[in-house]
Amino acid sequence: MNQRNGMAATIIVVMAIVQAAYGATYSGGAGTEADPYQIGTVADWNTLAATSADWDKQFVLTADIDFVGASLTPVGNYTTSSFTGVFDGGGRVMRNGVISGGLFGRVGSSGEIRNLGAENIAVTGSDHVGGLVGGNAGTVTACYATGTVSGTGHYVGGLVGENCGGTITSCYATGAVTGSSDVGGLVGHNLEGGTITSCYVTGTVSGS
Repeated sequence: MNQRNGMAATIIVVMAIVQAAYGATYSGGAGTEADPYQIGTVADWNTLAATSADWDKQFVLTADIDFVGASLTPVGNYTTSSFTGVFDGGGRVMRNGVISGGLFGRVGSSGEIRNLGAENIAVTGSDHVGGLVGGNAGTVTACYATGTVSGTGHYVGGLVGENCGGTITSCYATGAVTGSSDVGGLVGHNLEGGTITSCYVTGTVSGS
């Protein structure tokens, strides 16, 4: 038993060293286009949100994730770094969470979010607040958001708070949106040549 316990402890230490050397671990994958990191659990999402070094990698959602009302941390932000990788939802859904800014706080010009649903994600914040993305300079395709969005400042949208030179295609939002100024059912503010194509919104909007 002592020998087995010693071997188990050695394996745990080795795994910890490997994780420290090669970055965070997910449910699988290598973070490349051919072998994206697999996000399939709440723990996977929390790891991604806490590991900004991986925000330029490739990810795929392998299962619906129910956050059961937990408070979440966005991936990408205006303070440290944007998400510049690729997140493919695979037609799956993340639901029932509470977050400030959006599931993706900021998507950079090379970033891409696609095939992802955000259901009943309650989003709050000040500026750059969106049901899925707070600020987008990249590409959002075939995505939707159904949760309520509430911002106290500028650029508040049902799907994206601010679309600054980004591209939004084949998306929709159905949740109620409230904000102060630059408020929209789909996008709060679209500028710098941002394009929006084949999208719709059905939620109520309150704000200027």
